[in-house]
Amino acid sequence: MNSDNTVNYELWMTSTSNRALDFIEDWASFHESLLLEGDKVNFAPRYIFWGCSDCDMDYLDTECYGGGKYCSID
Repeated sequence: MNSDNTVNYELWMTSTSNRALDFIEDWASFHESLLLEGDKVNFAPRYIFWGCSDCDMDYLDTECYGGGKYCSID
């Protein structure tokens, strides 16, 4: 809790994580109840990406953006 009585929380995940998606679905109703508190609760989803400059083109085309700069490893 911050000195101004707000709570900040983050969820770090990869975009391909089925476990994270399951968690988000389960968490949604609890998160909605927190939003009833108004500006006292701040949620920030965070996504993790990896770079892959030496991956083959098939992988880069299906798993990456920016020519391998942003990849989401399953």
